Amino acid sequence: MKKSLLCATALAAAMTLITAPASAATSYWEYEDNSVYGSNTNNTFTSPQVIYMNLGDTGSGYIKRSGDVDVWKFQPKMGSTTYVGRNAKINLSVPPNLNGVLEIWSPDGLTLIQKVDANGAGGAESYTMTMSQNVWYNIKVYGNGTSYDPNFNYTLSVTLL
Repeated sequence: MKKSLLCATALAAAMTLITAPASAATSYWEYEDNSVYGSNTNNTFTSPQVIYMNLGDTGSGYIKRSGDVDVWKFQPKMGSTTYVGRNAKINLSVPPNLNGVLEIWSPDGLTLIQKVDANGAGGAESYTMTMSQNVWYNIKVYGNGTSYDPNFNYTLSVTLL
């Protein structure tokens, strides 16, 4: 009896995951190899490994060494709905040893919209912006000065307000 109840519960959970709506938030991981001195493939706006997010999604990554930069992109969409003219809050949560910096750049990557570096090591950074266009906005994450943490990840999220 317990076995069949457990199987039925697992099946119901699996069905719930399969039938989740298309607008469900997604989590992304930045990819770099595990070496502190490994390749850094997502450090420019034109790099081939830029990570794309929509509103409600979260991303995680590592600042593995001094000078490591991660670039993310997000657009003002959730599922098939576009939210131009609405506000979004960008949050960066960092591990205790990382003094994280958050930069928001224009879609073409040429204009810095905002740099946020208000808190020290372990302090979260956030910025609220009005999404004026249906385009991909750029986000840069890096450590202030020589700050980095190869062992613990940061988390980045973009939420609709």
